Amino acid sequence: MTTPTHEPGIVRRVVAGTLGSIPTLVVLALIAAVGYAGHRTGWTLPSYSSLTGPPPEADDWCEGGGL
Repeated sequence: MTTPTHEPGIVRRVVAGTLGSIPTLVVLALIAAVGYAGHRTGWTLPSYSSLTGPPPEADDWCEGGGL
């Protein structure tokens, strides 16, 4: 009678694959926590114009003169 043989190292590969996914799961959990905290506190992204300041004033270089 022969016993079924398993591929050598299958348990090791499963454990390594599981442990290898832990950093990804931690990062996803942190992103979810920041998103949830932002949702609960009403945080929103600032508008682009508030980050860059007021627009430059128009240059009226052709005022009054002309053809």
